[in-house]
Amino acid sequence: MPRAIRRDRIDLAGKRFGSWLVIKFSHVKRGKGYWLCRCDCGNETTTCGAYLREGQSKSCRLCRQKRLDQINTKHGQAASISHPPTSEYTAWTSMINRCERSTYRGFARYGGRGITVCKRWRESFEAFFADMGPKPSSKYTLGRIDNDGNYEPKNCRWETMKQQSNNRRDPWLIRRK
Repeated sequence: MPRAIRRDRIDLAGKRFGSWLVIKFSHVKRGKGYWLCRCDCGNETTTCGAYLREGQSKSCRLCRQKRLDQINTKHGQAASISHPPTSEYTAWTSMINRCERSTYRGFARYGGRGITVCKRWRESFEAFFADMGPKPSSKYTLGRIDNDGNYEPKNCRWETMKQQSNNRRDPWLIRRK
């Protein structure tokens, strides 16, 4: 028995969401309406109307990849499937996101409680890399010596997971050294 199409669906035809221009209604799948959309670059695809309205779909994959390439190329980091960014670059971007993006999942534990990134590092991956150097191995991550201090050269080092876990601020955790 075919599913009934909801008659109260919102008409999105002709509306713009980020780089998407909604062309026409396409189909219903699992109770969700899908719309044919054209990106500013000319790419066309169908996407869920709810994703458009909620801001989860703002442009096509090609445009997102192009923007990512431009950002990462600025810092000498190629961003593609065959050439992912270096782990040091990923640590740098994660550090900035934790401290500055309120929508980032760890923001409350970092930027939300006043942890900041020093101006030198915030403005330049090259300065961050010059101060920190390459990671000793893949087992190391970026850590702060003083867990309540900011991200700055005097307070950061490459740490193992054991060092990271010993530097947590969980008051209930019994630490072993």
